Amino acid sequence: MLVETPNDPPRDFERMLDLDRSTLIRDFVDEMEGRMREVETAQAALKDIVEAAVRQEFPPRDVAAMKKIARLRLKDQKAAAQLEFEAIGRIGKAADFDVLDFEGVR
Repeated sequence: MLVETPNDPPRDFERMLDLDRSTLIRDFVDEMEGRMREVETAQAALKDIVEAAVRQEFPPRDVAAMKKIARLRLKDQKAAAQLEFEAIGRIGKAADFDVLDFEGVR
């Protein structure tokens, strides 16, 4: 026989009797919807930031680079990006197509 102690959380009989799991499903859908709304809000804010950068006369390639760096920082992928640049430089030199040689650019 189960004896409840004062420290036990109260039992949620509605959830215990949710045999078709509709309450659980509704909770998941509500949570997903909330997160999707957060994503929409963040996407709108990012568009505003890009528009502000354009108004400050940053060229599209610089804005794209800003996005790329932000994404790399977000995912903590600095080392992976450095390895990729190193490989591009090495392979470019070997193929006589050095894309990292910026002398004479601009």
